[in-house]
Amino acid sequence: MLLLFQKLSFADTTSHNTTSGDWQDAYTFTFEAPRDCVAIILAAANGFGSGSNPYGYARLNLDGSVITEERYYRAVAGTDSDAFTLFSFQTALAAGSHTLKMQYRAAGDGSTVYIDDCKIEILLIYQ
Repeated sequence: MLLLFQKLSFADTTSHNTTSGDWQDAYTFTFEAPRDCVAIILAAANGFGSGSNPYGYARLNLDGSVITEERYYRAVAGTDSDAFTLFSFQTALAAGSHTLKMQYRAAGDGSTVYIDDCKIEILLIYQ
């Protein structure tokens, strides 16, 4: 069996913050799958919170569907220490254009959460 793969790398150092409990698009990446394949996606971002409720939420959205979600929070009370959000998953992709978004939101109580330094690696595996 012959396996071919294509590696795609994306990075964005833009910093985002919100106090909203509604999902916000932090980073959007569009990529092309030349033919049907399996995708292994690794995504990481730095995030932290401030205020009375330091919890933030991050998720990955692929072509309009949420595929994974995680909560991150301030590690030390009273500080703005960082948390590292990492997602890893495998999925089947049809040939064509795909949109991958990293989204985030606050707990919704007025506390501010931040997310920045997004890095995504995608391996498209063809059989």
